[in-house]
Amino acid sequence: MPVGHRVVSFSMQDLKAQTLEMRWPVDLTIGSVNTGGAGRGGFFLGTDLNFLQYYVEGTDDKDVILDYSYDEADIISGESSGSNEVYVAKGTLVGARFYEDELQQKFGHLLNPASIQERRERNRGECLKDIAFPQEYSLIRAMSTEVKHLFPMDYAYIAVYRTLPRLAKRVLNDYEEGNQARSPEERMLRMTLDHAVTTAIYECEPQHVTMARVPASKIFKATNEGEFFYDAETPTAVITLFEIDAQGVVSIPPAPKRELDDSPSP
Repeated sequence: MPVGHRVVSFSMQDLKAQTLEMRWPVDLTIGSVNTGGAGRGGFFLGTDLNFLQYYVEGTDDKDVILDYSYDEADIISGESSGSNEVYVAKGTLVGARFYEDELQQKFGHLLNPASIQERRERNRGECLKDIAFPQEYSLIRAMSTEVKHLFPMDYAYIAVYRTLPRLAKRVLNDYEEGNQARSPEERMLRMTLDHAVTTAIYECEPQHVTMARVPASKIFKATNEGEFFYDAETPTAVITLFEIDAQGVVSIPPAPKRELDDSPSP
């Protein structure tokens, strides 16, 4: 069977794909059959990847290339040979990848729900909701500054300390002075900061150390002692505690308009 290609947009905020113009939802399940949706009776495919250059960067979301196999008998218009566009009655999804290679390397697993489920079944331990008293924690993670969310099955450290943005200032001062971290929370932040600095210098890519308040029901034990997984159907936004440039220089971003405090969550 021939294979055709199309570009769709992918939101990193809710992990959903949509068509470029009509913004119709697109099923990313490998093996799913697409008939165009909404009574259209078909959809367009490019017969080679060069044909798709016109469609990339058409939205604010990330571009994803979908590969569909189709039967010649299902071609409604166009020819499958050469660099053309064909309109097919239906096609079966056989591949999905980010248009940008760097995004594919970092986040390709987000386009494959089966791989996330496999990782979940293999590595995810007990839920903190079932074994711990606090109902909310702060999740701490180092990541590229391009990333603004925790994604399903991301590793993270946890803390109960609720004023981490203020604590970060003390940790940065100790880091610059060469002092040892004192409390468990400070040691955890320092360890994450050291990891982010090392990554920034090695990869020549800015990093940040982030936090997000997350219910215990979305936090699970990982295999390594002291590490945890964030796991939920959708990503959760993070707040930056430290910024690290590509040379490893650390700074603290300006405080948000509403500083996090010790008051309980609503």
